[in-house]
Amino acid sequence: MIKNITLSADGRLISQARLKANCENKSLNVVFRDWLNRYVLGKRECGSYKNLMKKMSHIQAGDHFNRDELNER
Repeated sequence: MIKNITLSADGRLISQARLKANCENKSLNVVFRDWLNRYVLGKRECGSYKNLMKKMSHIQAGDHFNRDELNER
């Protein structure tokens, strides 16, 4: 179900965004929906990363290593 929302932004930015969207053969509405979808998915990825870090919190690397030690082969 598509719902309408009202947003506010600087008029010049809106005009520039419309021109850019038009160059991409899209409407500003479509560009916003694409952005909103990426924004929501990005949040999930962030949560997954945080969960992964929690699961791995028991792992200890040991001492702090200096640059030479890190680059040893």
